[in-house]
Amino acid sequence: MDSFESKLDMLLTETYNSISKVEERNLRESGINVTISEVHLIEAVGNQECATVSSLSKALGITMASVTIAVTKLSERGFILKDKNPEDKRSVHLSLTRQGVRVYRVHRYFHRRMVRAVVTGLSDKERDLIYSTIDRLNNFFKKSVKESIS
Repeated sequence: MDSFESKLDMLLTETYNSISKVEERNLRESGINVTISEVHLIEAVGNQECATVSSLSKALGITMASVTIAVTKLSERGFILKDKNPEDKRSVHLSLTRQGVRVYRVHRYFHRRMVRAVVTGLSDKERDLIYSTIDRLNNFFKKSVKESIS
């Protein structure tokens, strides 16, 4: 690794760790007692019109068993509602409770603030460059996830 790659590696690692710490602190300060993983599951439910364990598993790239366990815990803690599908008793529709919606909104607000902090004052060219760079990084991770599942 050359000097630039080493510095970039350190910056990416530091940034990831900082995002996690600040996001956790932001949730705690809002009186919300959930893990980052739980927040991301809540977010996935909030982002879907008709969420199911299967659709969350696909969206999050985790097993249906893991989603089922997490959904059960979040349901017991009052963040997610589970409603049986009247047409297919095996299928369960998931939605957010009032408390779940609050977590979802706090999380989205944090992300809006984070993105605005990055893009404020940038030219269109700089925005395009940042977007394409992060898109390339995201594609690397998506490919790595697919390879680990296969």
